[in-house]
Amino acid sequence: PKTVTTIGYYSFANCNSLREVSIPYGVERIEGYAYADCTRLKKVTIPASVEYIAPTAFYGCSINEYIVAGDNPNYKRVDGVLYDADMKTLIRCPQKKKKKCKK
Repeated sequence: PKTVTTIGYYSFANCNSLREVSIPYGVERIEGYAYADCTRLKKVTIPASVEYIAPTAFYGCSINEYIVAGDNPNYKRVDGVLYDADMKTLIRCPQKKKKKCKK
């Protein structure tokens, strides 16, 4: 529902039927291990409302691409890689790009 502002710890962990996730607008936080070990998850879309993504939120996933709303003031994506807004911190690197990501 639209009242959800946080995707809590382990909310969707081990949900191997997930292949793509579009976080709904209004969600502000994605807590640790929220999508941990969702091994088929390949694509995540993050809206402008997200203010915090725990470093372990997508632990153990095989994500190929992060998509971030252009008006998100906290996160950016470059070539599918997730960074903080000032591009000083790499948040998550898609599995297939691990060798190309710079920390």
